[in-house]
Amino acid sequence: MSDNKQGNFQALLTTGLAMALGATLMTVAGSNEATAYPSGAVSFGANPVFSVGGSVSPGDVVTPLIAPTGSDLIITDVYFSSSAVYYSTSWHCAMNLSFTDTPGNVVANFRVSGSGDNSAPPGVLVSESYNSGLRISSGDSLILTATTDPTSGYDCLAGAEYTLSGYHAEP
Repeated sequence: MSDNKQGNFQALLTTGLAMALGATLMTVAGSNEATAYPSGAVSFGANPVFSVGGSVSPGDVVTPLIAPTGSDLIITDVYFSSSAVYYSTSWHCAMNLSFTDTPGNVVANFRVSGSGDNSAPPGVLVSESYNSGLRISSGDSLILTATTDPTSGYDCLAGAEYTLSGYHAEP
């Protein structure tokens, strides 16, 4: 190859590589931050994330979430804090928390407790994060039932505060 043709080839190759690198850098640097949700999050034109909280006492049956028609709910994070009150130093205080869906399927069970020896803090925490999540099907409700654990002392007054978060997904 002559020196002139080789020089033109090198200039063309260098220019092409520079353009490719520039285009790649502009694409990476100019792209918006994206959030990925597994299993196809539903597009609302806004953030599909939800969060709900409340409190329960033994005997309570509450419905903290209802999946809208056309959208499943995926619960990715569950947080409970007990507010156990006890009057004896020889008993513990515990509450069972059960999640079921509208058809009656058990979705999850939790237990929060406090110590009766007054050496432990009155609020014991449950904090769970799920990779795949707990699914509530389109049109179904999440039902939370709170009961006093049978092993709790007779003078136990338990309660729990909860927070649930997740996102809307395609059914």
